[in-house]
Amino acid sequence: MTAFLAKHGSDPVYRKKLKLLSEAEQTSSVTPDEIAWDALKQSTDAAALTRFIERYPDSKHKAEAEQQIAAHEPQKGLNVSPTGKDTQASRDCYLLAGDPQSMPGFLGVNFLKLDAERALAACAQAVNENPDDMMLVNMLGRAQDAGRNYVEARRNYRKAADGGNMYALTNLAWFSVYGTDGPVDVDEGKRMFDQAARAGNAYGQASLGWLYREGYDGIAQDYAEAARWYELAANQGYANAMATMGWFYREGLGLPKDLQQSLAWYKEAAESGDANAMSSLGWAYQNVLGTEQSYPEAKIWCEKAANVGDSYSMALLAWFYDIGNGVAQDYVQARTWYEMAANAGSAYAMGNLSRLYDYGLGTKADAKEAVRWAAASVEGGDPAKLDELKSQPNNFTPAFRKEMQNLLKDRGYYGGPVDGEFGAATQQAMRRCGITSLCTLVLPAEMRANTTRHDGRCRSRPT
Repeated sequence: MTAFLAKHGSDPVYRKKLKLLSEAEQTSSVTPDEIAWDALKQSTDAAALTRFIERYPDSKHKAEAEQQIAAHEPQKGLNVSPTGKDTQASRDCYLLAGDPQSMPGFLGVNFLKLDAERALAACAQAVNENPDDMMLVNMLGRAQDAGRNYVEARRNYRKAADGGNMYALTNLAWFSVYGTDGPVDVDEGKRMFDQAARAGNAYGQASLGWLYREGYDGIAQDYAEAARWYELAANQGYANAMATMGWFYREGLGLPKDLQQSLAWYKEAAESGDANAMSSLGWAYQNVLGTEQSYPEAKIWCEKAANVGDSYSMALLAWFYDIGNGVAQDYVQARTWYEMAANAGSAYAMGNLSRLYDYGLGTKADAKEAVRWAAASVEGGDPAKLDELKSQPNNFTPAFRKEMQNLLKDRGYYGGPVDGEFGAATQQAMRRCGITSLCTLVLPAEMRANTTRHDGRCRSRPT
């Protein structure tokens, strides 16, 4: 927080948190390691957990931290290739680029969170030391894929797949499904998914199930067939598939609607580390889906999901504080969580953050900042915010409406007076501007990277 304030200047939310932390360390009966552990206890960041152990070697939470580190990396000595050697580079490669749950007790790395540069260095060395270990070759391809070196990624996926690695075959299939490095060929991708799935690979089974569930690009939508493949993957302990089984039972698609079964699958997936399942449990407790309504329980699961980077859960926590459901209404906390969710790519959170800035809730009123977040929400894909701007202009303050007109004028879409009246000329300007043009120069580049689907598969494949 100190580093953040030094870089970005005064911010009352973070200054308040820093003050509370300092006071707690100095005067509270709660020890510093307890404060640190409270922030880290749901973390999947092995490096942060390791730093905790180094800083607090006598903490009573040391064993828990060690267990969490172990849960996020493969067991020692467990190699796919019988000739493979368990080296530091191979372990680093698994930790930085391993497919989710590709080894017993190993959560793996979600493709969107893969640090391509670090993973590439570790996996290149690991493959050099273990050239016959096809899982390592696959993970090198994964690192190259994340770094958008698709030529080398395809070459290594192909090599590993030809060597019998079904994770690599499934990763290669996504290239065909989305046309990552060439023409789209969904039939070829489906053929590879089917091969991996019938070989018993849970990732291949879930991916094949995804094609049937989505009815993707000419594939006949078949929820029953999708559920069959997802269940096979779920029964192997594949957490994403468990969470999807919860969805099938909750929605009654492909399977009879059964909220108790849904809740059971979501719990099992959440306990296996799936963030979507955690947020779905929060939703279930909030909306009486297979259980009694419990906002405290909903908050617990949303916090767990938020702590592993789930932007939906961050936004839902913000909404709890915004509305005062299950917690005391606190606009400062609402703003904090909306901001975290927005920075993680939630267009819904961006829209609500705009409202807080517009009306000065939990922060000083700032029409420019409110318009910036509203524009970001529209670019991020929230149709409700664009519809609200067009059809309910009185939801926004006069200062906001003037700043929006200034933005439209700056972009060359509006030539009328800046009077805060969203009349026909302003409405026409917003229609001409459209979703992307409205925000192209408003949303910071790094945030656009979080909200834009670069090659389709970033948001969609079941990892």
